[in-house]
Amino acid sequence: MRIHHIGIVVRNIEEHFELFLKHMFSPEWLGPIIYDPIQKVKVAFIDAPGGKIELIEPAAQDSPVSSLVVKKPAGFYHVCLEVDDLDEQLGISRKNRQIVVSAPKPAVAFHGRRIAFVLGKDMLLWELLEKGKD
Repeated sequence: MRIHHIGIVVRNIEEHFELFLKHMFSPEWLGPIIYDPIQKVKVAFIDAPGGKIELIEPAAQDSPVSSLVVKKPAGFYHVCLEVDDLDEQLGISRKNRQIVVSAPKPAVAFHGRRIAFVLGKDMLLWELLEKGKD
């Protein structure tokens, strides 16, 4: 298991990067914007030294992240852990009384690799990503 990325929800990926993040990161570090119809979001990754940051923009009013950008322009959303066996890790999570809030589904941003979201006892949201190539 390893940390894959940190997810931040923003109102608009391009505007947020231009206004807030461009001065921290080189403009070419922002990857392409990817639309995920299953999650109803747009995502883009910043390949920063030591890891990745995922910018997540709601793509529809009923997106799971739409309500998170109503009061503020951006906010921490999740930490993503890459795991060897997603189903096994979900079993461990359930055994430890963590809540699986999103069952495994393919993610466009990860070339169809499955993801699931778990709410930990610490009330933090954790994305679990099955291992593979990015």
